[in-house]
Amino acid sequence: MTLIDEIGFEMQEINSLHYDIKTESKEYFRKNEKEMAQKQFILWFFLTKGRLSFNKKQRKKLSIIFSIFWEYYKRRKNLSKYTITMEDFCEMQEKHISFMEYNEGESDPEKREEAFYLDLSLVTGRALDVWIYLYWDSSKALKKLGKEVHNEFIVDFRALINTFDKLEAIS
Repeated sequence: MTLIDEIGFEMQEINSLHYDIKTESKEYFRKNEKEMAQKQFILWFFLTKGRLSFNKKQRKKLSIIFSIFWEYYKRRKNLSKYTITMEDFCEMQEKHISFMEYNEGESDPEKREEAFYLDLSLVTGRALDVWIYLYWDSSKALKKLGKEVHNEFIVDFRALINTFDKLEAIS
């Protein structure tokens, strides 16, 4: 399993925990906060490990992302004040459908990237922009797993980071 695959797996795990928590009470959330923190720690470990193998440009982006993770960790005590519903996630994903459809039909990488960042500028916050910028550069391993896996991951990834962005905004 490559580093990017491992990071992707951990993000999916955190995302799954978010889905579980949304449908439960705040007490459930508080009980599972430790599990979320452990998953975050594992993800930080992979990101730190990645600093050793990424090129200079990627390491710079990774440093920014690591900083965002750290800010999120410092503020996670506020998580019990925040819940996100399935409807919220569905709405976020609906906003990205236009990009996904464009991406499927566009063969020119430059045009695809331009549409990608235009979409980001319209529907996302600064933190997500930074995270996706790293992801865009290092998603080749996921693309090898197939288009469907790649597209599912990008939607989950963006929804997850958008959640972190909202959490940061209310802190």
